[in-house]
Amino acid sequence: MAEITRDEILRILQEHCVGAVQSAAFDVFARLVDEWRPIQCAPLDGTHILLAFGQDRVCEGWYDDNGLEPRPWKFVDTGTGENPTAKGFINSSRDGVYGPSQWMPMPVWSRSL
Repeated sequence: MAEITRDEILRILQEHCVGAVQSAAFDVFARLVDEWRPIQCAPLDGTHILLAFGQDRVCEGWYDDNGLEPRPWKFVDTGTGENPTAKGFINSSRDGVYGPSQWMPMPVWSRSL
């Protein structure tokens, strides 16, 4: 049996899964590889995920494209980077150079810790 690559799995998930099924599939896959993935593979259904903005910051965020504004990425601004005094508010970012570069599923909380 031929071995399938990580990129091929991501392509299949993007092409054949939609909505909640895609989100669940990405979550299962992420637990298997447990690494940062390109932002182009992020779920676009409002699922809360971890976003990386280059080497600058990591924060919780989600995609919310209502078609009315050019900044579909929403995230909890932690006050790092350009404005370290602004903390704890919902900020927004566009796709591309100044937007998030990578994503990872939110960690699962366990009561046993």
